[in-house]
Amino acid sequence: MLKNIAETKDLMERCYGCRACEQICKNNAIQIILNKEGFLYPQIDINNCIECRLCINVCPVLEHPKQENDKPLKVFAAWSKDHKRREFATSGGMFFEIAQKTIQKGGVVFGAAYDRNWNLEHSKAETLEGCVKFCGSKYAQSNTKLTYSEVKQYLEDGRFVYYTGTPCQIAGLKNFLKSDHPYLITSDIVCHGTPSNLLFKKEILWRETQKGKRIESLSYRNKDRFGWGYDCKIIWYNGKIEYEDSCNSPFFNGFWENKTLRKSCYACQFASIPRMGDITLADFWGVKKHVKRIRHTGKGVSMILVNSKKGEQLLQTLDNVEFHNSDLHTALSVQAHLSRPVKQPASRNRIYDEAYTEEYGHFARYNIVSSRIAELKRHLRNFIKRIILWKYWK
Repeated sequence: MLKNIAETKDLMERCYGCRACEQICKNNAIQIILNKEGFLYPQIDINNCIECRLCINVCPVLEHPKQENDKPLKVFAAWSKDHKRREFATSGGMFFEIAQKTIQKGGVVFGAAYDRNWNLEHSKAETLEGCVKFCGSKYAQSNTKLTYSEVKQYLEDGRFVYYTGTPCQIAGLKNFLKSDHPYLITSDIVCHGTPSNLLFKKEILWRETQKGKRIESLSYRNKDRFGWGYDCKIIWYNGKIEYEDSCNSPFFNGFWENKTLRKSCYACQFASIPRMGDITLADFWGVKKHVKRIRHTGKGVSMILVNSKKGEQLLQTLDNVEFHNSDLHTALSVQAHLSRPVKQPASRNRIYDEAYTEEYGHFARYNIVSSRIAELKRHLRNFIKRIILWKYWK
């Protein structure tokens, strides 16, 4: 029965790639492989499979983790009072504040970061300096590797653990651990969906080939020019810095227009309330319209959904954060993917079919990059932001 289930196309298309099944298997019967699109999927060795059903029980597609509450206990707009942390963060700098509290208690922080070869992978940090690599939005699917097993061991050793990830990754972790642990704090994000890391690496190589030099870092959410928003900053190894509208990036634009996401993202059961993490972090777009007497939003404001008592107790210990009350209705109006996944464009499968058979520049130009009208709209938006930017920094 298990072998038949594992071989069905339907289950494979719903797979989130969290790797919980691989780590729970005691017989090493599951191997994680990259498919042609660059996404991770399990492959079962039928010769080693003993039909124990551990992988079935741990799979977040088949077993939805039970949540403590059916809706958030509280909703906040918040940001770090540390200006440098807030400027460095994607939105309000909340991740770093929670990470610091974990490190101060002798704990371990898990998050996603790129290695030197642009592989996006989950790893751990035990110092605040080590957590810097986890900051900022990545816009690709991270490889959780064997971090669920590491988390379990740290908890058994009596260490505090803070684990961040997409809702499906948090669901996989919770299923793997089987029960909640008082020393574990999890935070999920309001996830739009994830393109493949392999596609992102193709864009990096394309840019480096065009310029004849290597990229040291790339951020689609840099605040140097326009503050909180979507601006791309590229730092080259020769020290040169370049900026551009993030949507000029073929990779980012494919993400933005839902053209390059993992298939399961289009039917994600975790784009909903209740949430998987103890807390949920997101951008609180348009916060001035929804929260009275709020100022200083230009550097970014985080939306926080408090989903458990543990999450609530943690936030009460953060004395370097400014909190403003909000509500679930507002959160749902600001972040649509709290209640529904994105729709799959008709061009999605064709785009991935062509992504690895054509030269990337040609592929991007004809399949991903928006129309000239869309580009003009973005340029106009940035021009307006330049004019009124000072208002947001009051």
